[in-house]
Amino acid sequence: MLQPELPTLIDRRTLMHRSALLGAGAMLAGLPLGDAAFAQSARSGAAGRWPQVSRFIQGYVTERKVAGMVATMGYGAAEPDTLAAGERMFGGSGGVGPDTLYRIYSMT
Repeated sequence: MLQPELPTLIDRRTLMHRSALLGAGAMLAGLPLGDAAFAQSARSGAAGRWPQVSRFIQGYVTERKVAGMVATMGYGAAEPDTLAAGERMFGGSGGVGPDTLYRIYSMT
């Protein structure tokens, strides 16, 4: 008994090509400005461009691991973004920002 051939919906070459495009898209979406590359983000500001860094900073301040934290992030030749949260010391003494001075040292 002969079975009729099923129509080929996707050939191997098309499947490989589309898989490569899907992988490239996933890789670009993970970049710091991946949302902007795909024009999918309506968010604005530094926290919108660096959501993971912003959540990290907010988490440390909310959990009271640090009184305040500032991070300056840049990409390419664009103007750097500054993310800041918290205060200069526990108990409140004013907010932190790009001009806040910190003493940094290493114990190693």
